[in-house]
Amino acid sequence: MKKMLIVWGLVLSAAVAQARLGESAAELQTRFGPPLKQTPSKIAGVVDCEYRNKDLVIVISIFQGKSVVERYLRKNPMPLQLAAAILQANSEGSQWNEQESSSVGRRLVRADKKALAVVAKEGDLIWQVEISSVEFLSVLEHSQSR
Repeated sequence: MKKMLIVWGLVLSAAVAQARLGESAAELQTRFGPPLKQTPSKIAGVVDCEYRNKDLVIVISIFQGKSVVERYLRKNPMPLQLAAAILQANSEGSQWNEQESSSVGRRLVRADKKALAVVAKEGDLIWQVEISSVEFLSVLEHSQSR
């Protein structure tokens, strides 16, 4: 019975966490429906779109028509299986490797070096997963150094 619940939780988690870096605004709308909120970011040319899926808040930053940063948040702690499903949905077949870890989170880099993830936690409780395109972070860093 316990195994069945764990498997069912993984299936549900995977169904919830299907957004992927690089998706267009149209693809995101097909996946989640229209955004609940759309606000210009503090970063020039970036629009933040907020979606909800049950008790999961998904804030996606769009730059040049593509998803470049995705933040998954919950008011209650996030099950480990859900965080794992979010990372898996954004793996593009590549493995996530831990770069550093502390009491407040873990920083991961995808083996293909195209994405970074930060898993914010407090003790064993996960509160947020953020996945960023390395290419976007590089553009952002370059624009700020001017």
